[in-house]
Amino acid sequence: MEMIKLENLGVRRGNRQVLDAISFSAGAGELIGVIGPNGAGKSTLMQAVIGLVRSTGTIEIAGNASGSMKAKDLAKLVAYLPQEREVAWGLTVEKLVALGRIPSLSGFSQVSQKDLEIVETAINQMEVGHLKNACITKVSGGERARVLMARALAQDTPILIADEPAAGLDPEHQIHLMAILSRIANQGKTVLVSLHDLNLAARWCSRLLVLESGKMRADGNPDVVLDSALVEDVFKVRSVAVEVEGQRAFLPVSRVDQGQGGASAANSIRAQENA
Repeated sequence: MEMIKLENLGVRRGNRQVLDAISFSAGAGELIGVIGPNGAGKSTLMQAVIGLVRSTGTIEIAGNASGSMKAKDLAKLVAYLPQEREVAWGLTVEKLVALGRIPSLSGFSQVSQKDLEIVETAINQMEVGHLKNACITKVSGGERARVLMARALAQDTPILIADEPAAGLDPEHQIHLMAILSRIANQGKTVLVSLHDLNLAARWCSRLLVLESGKMRADGNPDVVLDSALVEDVFKVRSVAVEVEGQRAFLPVSRVDQGQGGASAANSIRAQENA
């Protein structure tokens, strides 16, 4: 089943066409990475999917026209983690994560034991159990990012949209996060995530969408999409793909405008890998 379907999506901000004729569909079990340089339209795309910005074209969520859905019904299908990490309320971490269960409550019903178990699972998944009683405004930026992801996981929806969730995380927790996203995709959920780290995108995503200046530049398997010519053209960097312990690693090595130093670095990496 197509969980997300966009046809000819367009978004304008003032006189600027931020997204132009974007079309793709996402099915259950996919971990789709949205990549592109700054200003390519990645965040706007995610906001448009859930109706946070005005758009043209067609947006369907699980077969329903997005624009005709009530906010609570949409929240039962899609959990959204925005790029911004600011939290104004002085809630404990546990209470903030528990907010993810609100769309599942009916009327004035109380949080059930099952809800509490889902919240506990999300907290443990993001390894923030030691912060349960801490005030969210007092934790570090990286910890806050993990707590907010836990809130999105606690929503327990068939679709998860996360805008740069790895930003601000240390390497250990970046890998841990991507492993979680991969696991929930393998469980049949649809995950749409924007990333700036091309190595994380290459390693973990089952499919990549490449945006450039508001247009879809490529859509496909990471091994196909991340070829050196496209990366050089879109991201303005030279790169190399290598195998490390049986896993593919993708390494940007230099800016295009820095001459051939990047090519030398790439050759050096290949030589070391083949040694």
